[in-house]
Amino acid sequence: MESYIRLPPLPERISGLGRLAFDLWWTWNHETREVFRRLDYALWRLTAHNPVRLLRMVPRERLEQAAGDPSFLALYDAAIEALSRAMTAKDS
Repeated sequence: MESYIRLPPLPERISGLGRLAFDLWWTWNHETREVFRRLDYALWRLTAHNPVRLLRMVPRERLEQAAGDPSFLALYDAAIEALSRAMTAKDS
């Protein structure tokens, strides 16, 4: 799917947003849903909670702002780490 849907370039520091958005794991992980919700709440609602659509629509300025926001980055980093753990779990 990711090869068919192109996202706009993401700031390097939050480039994993695409990985989070395309992996349906976000649907049952509250913290990851919160990443997208906090990125742009209005767009999150407008896109019916679709992170791929959100990332295609969110203004570049907002992405840059999020990439420099320590509280957003803490949430983002935790979500990236949780996804990595989920992907490498031996007991799932």
